[in-house]
Amino acid sequence: MLNNPSHLEAANSVSLGKTRAKQEDYNSFDRVLNVQLHGDAAHSGQGVVYESLTIGKVPKYDIQGTIHMVVNNQIGYTTTPIDGRTSKYCTEVAKAFEIPVIHVNSDDVETVHKICLLSAEYRKEFHKDIMIDLIGYRRYGHNEVDEPEFTQPLMYNKIRKAQITGPKLYHDKLVNEKLTKAEDYEKIRKRVWDFLEKEHKESQSLKRSMEAYKDNNNKGAKAFTDKWRDMVLSIYGTQQKTGLNPNLLKEYGKTSVFLPEDFTVHPRIGKYHIQERLSQIDQGSVDWPTAEAMSFASLLDEGYNVRISGQDVERGTFSQRHCVLIDQKTEKEWCPIKDWAERMNKGRFQAFNSPLSEYGVMGYEYGYSIENPHNFVIWEAQFGDFFNGAQIIIDTFITGSEEKWLKQNGLVLLLPHGFDGAGPEHSTCRMERFLQLANSDGSNREFEHKEFIKDRKELKVEEKAFYENHNDANFSLVVPTTPANFFHVLRRQMKRNFRKPLIVASAKTCKIFIFCNILFPGF
Repeated sequence: MLNNPSHLEAANSVSLGKTRAKQEDYNSFDRVLNVQLHGDAAHSGQGVVYESLTIGKVPKYDIQGTIHMVVNNQIGYTTTPIDGRTSKYCTEVAKAFEIPVIHVNSDDVETVHKICLLSAEYRKEFHKDIMIDLIGYRRYGHNEVDEPEFTQPLMYNKIRKAQITGPKLYHDKLVNEKLTKAEDYEKIRKRVWDFLEKEHKESQSLKRSMEAYKDNNNKGAKAFTDKWRDMVLSIYGTQQKTGLNPNLLKEYGKTSVFLPEDFTVHPRIGKYHIQERLSQIDQGSVDWPTAEAMSFASLLDEGYNVRISGQDVERGTFSQRHCVLIDQKTEKEWCPIKDWAERMNKGRFQAFNSPLSEYGVMGYEYGYSIENPHNFVIWEAQFGDFFNGAQIIIDTFITGSEEKWLKQNGLVLLLPHGFDGAGPEHSTCRMERFLQLANSDGSNREFEHKEFIKDRKELKVEEKAFYENHNDANFSLVVPTTPANFFHVLRRQMKRNFRKPLIVASAKTCKIFIFCNILFPGF
């Protein structure tokens, strides 16, 4: 079950990415089933619904079908369906994807149960989406202070005077059929409510400490278990060296441009990408794409999975990456790093051109990143400002998930930045927006492991070290000035024992030859 912000339908593609990551870890599509709950008004009104359905059909992002259940209470806050959509049903978007839709009365409990079983069988048999339109009503207002009679007086007059709740309807049915006793309903209701009240009360005692987060008795705070058991809260995190042996780096660089004998490469790529990279490596210096490729190969060699996704990432919008090459005679794909990783039984490498979607795809990659801390996940914008189409994912998931939900993520956003003679369109990655989203340096935070101290002069040595490394910042925003910076900051994402989002204002003119000391790292 995913953490879900109040931005309706935002979690759709997040669930897709997390599901795909699980399926790949299990190496099975059948062992992991994606179920999405929707609201009727949001499902027909939010564009990310269409984006997510599109992504779910693309082969490289496919999860072999989702069960969608639209909880249809026939009202969107105070807006009635006639004002909220043009179609009769809130599920009309399913027609664009040939998804079967089943409309069912939510008061008919046994039919709802049968439809859920049918949906599971359909997805298992055909590996496709199916949608359930669960038609019911909203008994109370949108929240504790809302009064629905303000805008739907006739409907709510009927609901409050005559409508029997679903559980009571089913109980009466069972009593009439002599399958249960009349007093059983209250016993079951009391047991459920007592359990919910008990869990709610215990959740109030949640402790913010590393020991508590690994404590199974700390209700609601099991943040570092299973795949995340080796991770820690960022306030307890430690940095690791990111440098490597120069000879090993040279091998990684050469591996990234290896071609089979029968592959016909484009002559310009052969000269300006492959031969230039090999020449640079021999001279002891590299450019930006080579530094990136070296970081990918090194992390794969160390057992991490590397995934880069977004519009045109396989070759790069600025023709800088070329990690996936196309045979000029057959159009077959060749990915040197992927081939090497598979032959050497290293981590998974994925470089996938995405659909023309920002909101949906960035959510997908966030979901992929939170499944396993060993997944090094990158979303690259076509141009730096294209992240603004996914601002909701950044605002509600990426920059605040650890503080809100104890959910770390190490997602990297590569945002090509710079005028480069092209004028204001797509020139900036809007660094000012990320600076506004950043929390403080941590010095005004209070943790249970120490008393709150305003004056840093009073801090102990180990506490000063914590504040100096800014581990508790909600994300990192960097502007690398050399390929060496870029190499080390990418490797740092995985080498430390906590996860933190990384925003990179990356260069567009990254094919300019820049001498750097990446082969002699001292970081």
